[in-house]
Amino acid sequence: MPDIDLDGGVGYAFAPERVVGFGRLRLGLLTWMEPANPLNSPLLISVGATYGLSSFSYAELGVETELLHLKTGFWFQGAGAVDLVNPGPVWRLAAGWSVFGVEAQRRTFPRDVQLPGDAAETFVVGGKLRAPIGPLLKLLLP
Repeated sequence: MPDIDLDGGVGYAFAPERVVGFGRLRLGLLTWMEPANPLNSPLLISVGATYGLSSFSYAELGVETELLHLKTGFWFQGAGAVDLVNPGPVWRLAAGWSVFGVEAQRRTFPRDVQLPGDAAETFVVGGKLRAPIGPLLKLLLP
């Protein structure tokens, strides 16, 4: 089944020390894994391509995987992306419940981009809201 996910949030970057915003769109595929025991909850797995933007860049392309436990509403995301404006890798991990979550990012910058203190990377930790359109459609459509 096709999957669409929107998320965005606000976080704190440690180098340079400042508040940053970020947003992302994921388009991919969603699958439903039925448990062996009918009393357990299904697990939704989504994999897709992402387009992101942030205070550091207006163009990031990547891949993201999400696991969602349907009964509890807890979810986990892992992703890797490439910043197209300041070429360098971006790694992300996120976890949350329902539409609320916490995300950690590690961003590496090329040598010609000067951050305060000659930092070559930064870490961002922040809160986010998400709109899991794919899982909602899966639940609403027969």
